Amino acid sequence: KKEGISVSSLCRDLIHEALEIVEDRYFDKLVAERERNFNWKHGLTHQEVWNKK
Repeated sequence: KKEGISVSSLCRDLIHEALEIVEDRYFDKLVAERERNFNWKHGLTHQEVWNKK
């Protein structure tokens, strides 16, 4: 009641925030692994990606 919202709304907001944190941690680990294993010989340049016709 201090925050002016119901307990259920507060729980919903906290769960939503917690799920975002879990998701961020998952993708951070995924990106770190991909960066470690990335082969620059097979990567595309900025020019190759964005100036395709």
